[in-house]
Amino acid sequence: MKDDLISRQFGRLTVIDFEGIHTTPCGTRRKMWRCRCECGNESVVAENNLKNGTTKSCGCWKHEKLKEHNTLHGGSNDRLYGIWKNMKRRCDSPNDKRYKTYGEKGVKVCEEWSNNYQSFKEWAYANGYDDSAEFQKCTLDRIDNDGDYEPSNCRWVDRITQANNTSKNHHVELNGIKMTIAEFARAMNISKNHAWYYIDKFEREVMNGQQFDKASGCD
Repeated sequence: MKDDLISRQFGRLTVIDFEGIHTTPCGTRRKMWRCRCECGNESVVAENNLKNGTTKSCGCWKHEKLKEHNTLHGGSNDRLYGIWKNMKRRCDSPNDKRYKTYGEKGVKVCEEWSNNYQSFKEWAYANGYDDSAEFQKCTLDRIDNDGDYEPSNCRWVDRITQANNTSKNHHVELNGIKMTIAEFARAMNISKNHAWYYIDKFEREVMNGQQFDKASGCD
């Protein structure tokens, strides 16, 4: 027989017998070979799939790789996995709409997390991540907005705290406490527009050598 493959090995498969010719629905004739896998299972494989490397095992290799992937990246349908993927995407992918404010500015994901979801997952649960938290009540935040995504620079906070920690925020100081305009407005029980009015007034008075006194209503 031409191209006798008996005893030849292809990946994990060893050919043990010729099974005959199989004709596909479209009329293609294929030689079929019975093979024994290293795991002990037997399967019938088309000759061209053996030769071109399409089939390398009885299916156990694919199963093992899937198991390995699930061990490394377990929980790919979890909310936390999505957070991990989005964190990497905005730092690594120029196609991501947020890349300009992250990756382009040099923000990176540390090596410990970048290629290992399990490591990120373990840190998350050990540092306050709550999978049952309400929407926007548990978000990933960098303590230093100029720093990278790494264990020493990340925390879990609600969306308001995270928004107050962005580099775009204008900060003021009240009674020795640094806060954003939104926090200042809430502390004074006024609208953000009024907060901006008082802050602009204060800055103009400082520039003119005056003081921001009780007449402004903000002490």
